[in-house]
Amino acid sequence: MRIPRALMDGAPSPRFGLSLLGGFELTGPDGVVYLPSKKLAGLLAYLACTAPQPQPRERLMALLWGSHFDAQAKQNLRQALFRLRKVLGQDALESDGELVSLNTAAVVCDVSRFEALVREGSPDALSAAADLYRGGLIDDVVVREEGWNEWLTGERERLLDLALGAQAPSLHQDRRIGCDVLSRWALRSFQLPLPVQRQGSRSVTPPEIF
Repeated sequence: MRIPRALMDGAPSPRFGLSLLGGFELTGPDGVVYLPSKKLAGLLAYLACTAPQPQPRERLMALLWGSHFDAQAKQNLRQALFRLRKVLGQDALESDGELVSLNTAAVVCDVSRFEALVREGSPDALSAAADLYRGGLIDDVVVREEGWNEWLTGERERLLDLALGAQAPSLHQDRRIGCDVLSRWALRSFQLPLPVQRQGSRSVTPPEIF
């Protein structure tokens, strides 16, 4: 995702662009930034999709380390947040006790832009939204945690419903533009993650992030 010059007049440009529709890609001032694990990418993606709403640490642990004991999950989350701050800068993640949020002035995400364009609802905005909707939400990030897959399935469905549902008013205003945008959305890949097998007990593994 291209980093915009500024979000508004006089506002500084975000340092990073995050693409999640169709695949995960983090872009910084020097080009594409590669994160060392899928869970690190998943954590950033979740915070971007829920920004600017702060997220409880308990929810983040259940999402990405739900199969681990609590102490290990807390350690993994702390290490993951530390690594993200090293990549994005200390101010990119805001923390207030048990809450964590992504600073949208530091990282701009295509999901937020897509939702804003759909809400605008004009033919030009919907056409731009169709260009952003390159496929299902982060279809290249696989995290084998039940909480993650439940959230990702619901979020993919929500975004697709939003894309298709918002097209209806445009069909009455401009049938040619409306059909073109609708057909582009319909052709986007939409793959739901495979369900994770339920386990009767929590896994016991050495402390790790990924």
